[in-house]
Amino acid sequence: MVYKMHLLVLGSVQYRPLVVISPRSRYQLRENKVENRNIMKVVTIPRKRIRTEMIWLLGCILAALVYLASAVIRYKTTWSAILAAWHVVVILALVFYVLLLFFRGLVVLVIRFSSRNR
Repeated sequence: MVYKMHLLVLGSVQYRPLVVISPRSRYQLRENKVENRNIMKVVTIPRKRIRTEMIWLLGCILAALVYLASAVIRYKTTWSAILAAWHVVVILALVFYVLLLFFRGLVVLVIRFSSRNR
């Protein structure tokens, strides 16, 4: 896959969205120009979506830290264990984020296909 990233400054006036270019065959980009436009698909992710996902990810990291802090309190260990187990916090935050994405997707599907919104 080929990725093309533009300047991304959240909350700034000089914002350019993240553009992901994914090739569908072996053709390569030549001088930032697409040889055959039928094989490329450009996906633009808006700033609001990036900011929303960053907030959700930060919330998952904070939830993992709270969970680890509660384990430190429960088992009466030292607070330096939080720094020693930072890799566990990151993995647990990613697990929380994936679960959150699943439940958010379910909510969107229920809202979209509910009978009262038709």
